[in-house]
Amino acid sequence: MAKIYQLDAEEIERIQTNFKIPVDSTWPGTYWIVSLDRLSLMPTVEELEMIRSYCEFVVQDQYRESYRTKIMAKALPKEAGHNTVIFRKGFSVKEGAEQHWFFRMINWKEGPTYFPNTMLADYRGYSLIEIMDRIHCCVPEDWVAWKRGHALIFGLSTGGK
Repeated sequence: MAKIYQLDAEEIERIQTNFKIPVDSTWPGTYWIVSLDRLSLMPTVEELEMIRSYCEFVVQDQYRESYRTKIMAKALPKEAGHNTVIFRKGFSVKEGAEQHWFFRMINWKEGPTYFPNTMLADYRGYSLIEIMDRIHCCVPEDWVAWKRGHALIFGLSTGGK
């Protein structure tokens, strides 16, 4: 039988307070900039710092300068109508996927709930930074520059991509 993951109240409070990352459901009712699925395994501090930095990148990349400060000043960054990126660590129904990362967008209506799809024969697991790279694979230049500018957070993972 598959193990069900769920962040406990203390973990959720720590994530939201220390990293300003909302912890919500797979289908959040709020337009967060980014969120973490509460059915995730607990991310490491380094992973939480990456998600927090990613949130800052998205705000910088998608909103005008005069509005960025307002969004980031909120206890948990959100904006009406934003296409929230929901991250999830671990997948309880796929053997060996406990440390893999997944994502979905709030506006997805069809297809698998999360990418990558664990039901596919060619499924492979991704690290958090690989998932973020996949989100920005079409026009990666700004994302690559962000990672390079935040090398202490993203470490050696910033290499060629």
